[in-house]
Amino acid sequence: METVLLDTCIISFFLKTDERAKHYEPYVDNNRLVVSFMTIAELYRWTITKKWGLKRKLDLEKYLSKFIVYPFTDHLCYKWAEVVEEMKDKGNPISCADAWIAATALLLDIPIVTHNKKDFCEINHLKVIS
Repeated sequence: METVLLDTCIISFFLKTDERAKHYEPYVDNNRLVVSFMTIAELYRWTITKKWGLKRKLDLEKYLSKFIVYPFTDHLCYKWAEVVEEMKDKGNPISCADAWIAATALLLDIPIVTHNKKDFCEINHLKVIS
């Protein structure tokens, strides 16, 4: 069993039963699944944007309960700052959300499973599965 961090897009594929989810099943099945607190925030924002009702929101919370959620810590904040500055120095600024997700994977020294490889592939020492 391997521990992997799932990017928000991967969870959304499974939630929406998107065909692209099939490609990521080998990385999700039988692995310890971690998500960043930022992924939870992005998914909750999605419920507001899409004007989900209470039942769908509760279903999402139930679905998310199977993941290990890595919380905010001082060490994570420092790692986030390093990621943001590294990407700025490379002339390829990273979004705030993607920086939190990448920082989580780096801090835990686990690979990130993402459909958006381009968002993460230039970050030093980050293992990217796509």
